[in-house]
Amino acid sequence: MSDDIVSRLNSTSELTLFLPVNDAWNQLDSMERLYLESEFATDDLTRILDMHAVVEDHVTWSDMFSPALSCKARCK
Repeated sequence: MSDDIVSRLNSTSELTLFLPVNDAWNQLDSMERLYLESEFATDDLTRILDMHAVVEDHVTWSDMFSPALSCKARCK
């Protein structure tokens, strides 16, 4: 993990991460995984981290969506 990512994780006080299980990473093509594990993938790893992070005061959950529930996606 790059120093940039470690610094970002350590400096964010309200952070919830939803990370894939190891089986998901094992499905990657070997060249793609080699690249992501290299020093050259910092920008891409940051993007992946952002797609799996919620930076809010808290995270709520529900067993099911009710008709009144409105969800919005955060895109960068």
